[in-house]
Amino acid sequence: MSARRRLYGWQSRGQSNLFPRHNRHAGARFAMNEPRNKTSASNVVAWLVIISIVAFLVWFIINFRIVPSRVISANACVQNLRQIEAAKYQWALETGNTNSETVVTVNDIMPYIKLDKNGNFPECPSGGTYTIGKAGEKPTCSLGTTVTPAHVLP
Repeated sequence: MSARRRLYGWQSRGQSNLFPRHNRHAGARFAMNEPRNKTSASNVVAWLVIISIVAFLVWFIINFRIVPSRVISANACVQNLRQIEAAKYQWALETGNTNSETVVTVNDIMPYIKLDKNGNFPECPSGGTYTIGKAGEKPTCSLGTTVTPAHVLP
């Protein structure tokens, strides 16, 4: 080995001095407040990304799966109430019973309303019960304004 290589610390056989050999067991090579490797920081970033993706998926499922099902059932209930109201008006016009004191029954409006696929009177999809009421009143659902969105006619 030439004197120049020894003087500047160059190594022979094509090895560079960029990564000098050192004893791994000689002790800590870093200060106490510096991380020993960068993998711990990258693990934290990876976990933050995973947690944010899971949080987004939970938000997406709640907003676009659970909430719309309540809205859909409320809309179906309001549509049933509209059908009942229209059937009451048709029954009142046909029978001439426009007196607001006359209580309308299910049997009275059955021919004027669209029944479900089993031939039954429509039911509230959320489990409420319909009150048909008198001839001049709007029909109501037992859930009414106790749920969001409300099951009432506008």
